[in-house]
Parts: sequence; C-alpha cells; structure tokens
Amino acid sequence: MLFSLLNMYWIVQVETLVYWNAAHPTTISLFSNAVFSLLLLAIFNLGLRYFAPHLQLGQGELLAVYAMVCTASAISGHGMMQIVVSLIGHAFWYASPENDWQDLVLPYLPSWLTVADKQVLSGYYEGRSSLYQIEHIKAWIVPVLSWSSFIFALVFSMLCINLLLRKQWVNIEKLSYPIVQLPHRIITQPVTLFKNKQLWIGLTFAGGIDLLNGLSYLYPVLPSLPIKLRYLGVFGEKPWSALGGIPVSFYPLVIGLAFLIPLDLSFSCWFFFWFWRMERVFGSMMGWTQTGFPFPNEQSAGGYIALCVIPLWASRSYMKGIIHLAINKKIDTKVNSQELISYRSAILGLFIGLGFLLFFCYYAGMSIWVIIIFFTIYLALEISITRMRAELGTPVHDLHYAGPDILLPKAIGTKALGPRNLSMFSMFWFLNRAHYSDVMPHQLEALKMADMVKADKKGILSALVLTSLVAIPFFFWLFLDVCYQTGMEKRVYWFGWEAYNRLGAWLTHPLEVDFSATAFVGIGFLSTIGIAIMRSQFLWFVFHPAGYAISNSWGMNVCWLPIFISWTIKSLLLRRGGFKTYRRAIPFFMGLILGEFIIGLLWSSIGLIFRLDTYVIWVY
Repeated sequence: MLFSLLNMYWIVQVETLVYWNAAHPTTISLFSNAVFSLLLLAIFNLGLRYFAPHLQLGQGELLAVYAMVCTASAISGHGMMQIVVSLIGHAFWYASPENDWQDLVLPYLPSWLTVADKQVLSGYYEGRSSLYQIEHIKAWIVPVLSWSSFIFALVFSMLCINLLLRKQWVNIEKLSYPIVQLPHRIITQPVTLFKNKQLWIGLTFAGGIDLLNGLSYLYPVLPSLPIKLRYLGVFGEKPWSALGGIPVSFYPLVIGLAFLIPLDLSFSCWFFFWFWRMERVFGSMMGWTQTGFPFPNEQSAGGYIALCVIPLWASRSYMKGIIHLAINKKIDTKVNSQELISYRSAILGLFIGLGFLLFFCYYAGMSIWVIIIFFTIYLALEISITRMRAELGTPVHDLHYAGPDILLPKAIGTKALGPRNLSMFSMFWFLNRAHYSDVMPHQLEALKMADMVKADKKGILSALVLTSLVAIPFFFWLFLDVCYQTGMEKRVYWFGWEAYNRLGAWLTHPLEVDFSATAFVGIGFLSTIGIAIMRSQFLWFVFHPAGYAISNSWGMNVCWLPIFISWTIKSLLLRRGGFKTYRRAIPFFMGLILGEFIIGLLWSSIGLIFRLDTYVIWVY
C-alpha cells in the first residue's frame, strides 16, 4: 500500500502541478511508474536473496504490489480523478455575467456534489491557504464522500464484471495479454532478464537518447535527437489540405510495446490511420467537410461498442452457464472452490454496485431511462477496452469525446434529455472525456498475472478492493492539500471549462437530433462487425477490427509511425529468422521500454526535487 500511495503523490505532482512539462505516465497502456516501482522492488528482492533470504518477497507479493500501484495510478490518473476535482467547484468559481452560469447552469448542479462557497474556493483556486481550516473541511467533506462512494461503486462493479469474464478470457480463450509480458518477466525471471545482453542494448539505446535529449533541454548548446511528436508538411490546396499536418514521432517505448502485439493489429493500426486521413480527403473532394464527415468519433464509438458485443456474443454459452451455476446453489458451491468468489456472489456484487449507481444518479436528478442507457454504453466501452488490452495489448486507447454524453444528445437531441440530465453529463466528464487510465483493464490483468505466477488469487482480489477503497479518498486529500497551498488555477482547471462551456452551449442553444452522426455510429459498429466476420472466415484477411476502432484517436495520431517501424522490424524477423529469432529479440524491445521509463522518471524526479523544467519522454 505504501508504494501505491507514494506513486499517487508522484502522479499528482507530475501530472497536475507541472502539467505542460509532465511525463503523463497514465496516458499510455503500460504505466511507467508502476513498472519502475516493480523494477526497484525486484532488484531489492534479489539483494535479499543473498543477504536476508528469509525476508525475500514471493512472486505473489511482488504481483500484489504491482497490481496495487497500477490500480492506484489508474484511479488518480489523467483520465479519472484529475478531472473530478476540476469539476466540483469550477462552475461556481468561474460564473460571471458574461457566461450567465448563475442562472443557466448553477441551479441544476446538486449541492451535495459541488462546493459553492467562493470564500472556500478562493484558497483552492488561488492558493496561499490551507485545507485544514474548519470551514474548508466542512465545505468539502460531503462532496468528497459522495464522489468517493460513487467512484468506488463504479470500480467495484467493473471488478465484478471482470470476475465473471475472467475464466472465459484467461482459462478458456487463453488470451495473450501482451501488456503484462514485461512486468511478468520482472516478477518471475529477474535474473535471466537482467543478464540478457539484448535487454541492456535496448535499454542503453533508448535511455541514451533520453539522457542526451534531457541534457540538451537543460543545455541547448548540446545536440539532441528529435524523437517526440511533431507535424510535417501541410498541403495547401484542396482536397489534400484535408490531410492536415502529418504527425511524426519515434518513441522507443512505443516501438517496444508494439513489438509485443500481434502483427495483424499493428498493421491495422497504421493502415487505418491513413484510411481515416483519406476519408477526410474524400470528404473534401465531395464538399462534405461542413457536415462533420467522416464523423470519426462517432465511427470509433460504434467500433468500440462492436468490440464489446463480439466477444460477449462469442462467449454466450459461457455466460448462460454462469447464470445456471449462480441459480443452482449446489453446483455453485462446487465451482466456488475453483474461482476467486462464487458466480452468485459476483453477480450479487454487480447488482449492488449498479443499484447504488442508479440510486446515486437518480437522486442527483437524472432520469432512470437515461441512467440505464448511459451506463450501458459506458460499460460496453469499458469491456471493449479491457478486451483489447487482454487480446491485443494496444499501446494507447484514449477514445476522446465519444462517450454516452456525446452520443445521446446527438441521437435524441438535448431537449429530450432536459437540463438535469445534461448537467450530470457534465459532472460525469471524467468518465467520458478520454479512456487513458481506466481501472477495469488493470484489474483483469492483475487476475491474469495471478494465474500466471500461481499467486493467491483471493489475496490479489482483496488487494484490488482495498487499494480502491483507500486510493479514492487519499487522492482527494492529496490534491486538495496541494491546491490550497499552490492554487488550482493553471493546473488542470481547463477540464472544468470543457465540461461547463459545453453545458452552457447545450442550455443556450439546444441541439437537434443529428441523424448523420447517429448513422455513422451504426456504420462504425457494422464496419467493425464486418471486419471481424471477414477475419474469422478468411485466413488471408489481414485486417483486425480493433485497428479500425482505435486508429482515429489522439493516441494513434502520436503512435502510428513507431507502430509502423515495429511492425516492419517484426515482419522481417519472422520472415527471415522465424519465431525463434523473434523470441530472441523480445528482450531488446523490452529494453527500449525500460530505458525510456528509467531515464524518463529520472528527469521527472530531478524536475520535482529542484523545481526545474526538465525533458519529458511522453508526450510533448
């Protein structure tokens, strides 16, 4: 737990206090801080083997630490609670005669989820104050406890879903879980891994680049190797001007991560990246640019929903069996000895969690039918992301601006939803803005690794629940304490502007039904289903449905070229040297990941300690 809390402190420091010059570890699939913590612990554990073997940690204990750090980091990450804290007081602090939020927005925000007292908020936004004043604590205690209970119920519900899906995805389908390969090797084969020359070559190569670039950042007279994102070449004439700037980057860590994912996915990622770009060119040729064509976010949302439906449909017999086992008490008791908890308990826990979410949202003013549709879409997106990571190990999965808060207003219009539903959509901005640091995939990956290292699965499950229970209120305390000292303004406060500016626009100028956007959700869904069917029927079909769904994202904009480089290298190795050569090369690419993580965290730590702007490895 100590490792988890220390990592949360570090994340708050680097991702909120120094946002524009931060490493953003929670915006990529494999958290650098979690891997680095595991690496330090593994090295320390190797020392104990020689000097105090009776104190040496077992593989299950190392896994528990890693799982807890991942869970705590996801909760406190860029796509989760960092947005929550920017929403609680934003509308009240920034309400003005110009935006008319006083009459337009504030009446619809639940008092038990917000802080309205400007005297309390002045210290929060401006700093030079203290959280530990009675009026501050009294103002924050109810919203903090309310949001903590909601987030825990949501995380707990997702854990129950994972418990129901675990056997199908881990034991029956035996999905590969590429993202856990590096932490698994650190836990199970540290000596073999650290003795591998290929690992050290990759680590030295990637770490050397970041070390040189870091020194060049501090001392500009030194040379540097430009590997981070930049845009090249803008076509000035239509229709090619629709391509925009071409993003170029050479992140070694992404090259390393992409080497571990299946070839068909890496190919599909960069191929469909250009497919989306050519759709823009086609739209420009046809004069459709003012209509929103090609509706990329809507197509991606439809694709993600399809990626949830496909595996659930494929495992329908298994799901029916779960229901049968849960109903039959005698059979469920026998199965319980083979599972972490009984299926009946998992289903009961899921209903309790979802029931709490329903009550919470209804009490906050949402309509029951809206709540059901909202969380059905949200959980479908969560399941699809969890499945993608389990099967394919995508380096990024942000899915910006494609949640139910975007889809529902376009499908039925804002008038049909009403101001209270729309207000809660804005307060749920942290669920839907992007899906960088979702907790659900990390939960299932921890359970998979527990199976791989033969750890105590119930112990890992307890660790996940305990971490969630502690991490949520701990983040609130960490962030509020820091903000009352240094001020929230110029930190992550723009998340609030995004949510409430949109709400103000909805209430001022209601949206009509957008039939085109809604139709393209269906097109994205059917296209993904079609690709999946073709892939299952024809061995020669090289496209992967997940590549279509994720390739239009901000993350793929950043990563398409490193993925292309990794795909090219992996293809050549498999064709020329076979699978054996590929296996031998894996430590080199793991070294690329570790090299960037180690040196990147070194520069971040130097920046925090000495309050300097330092080089960051990811993203800008």
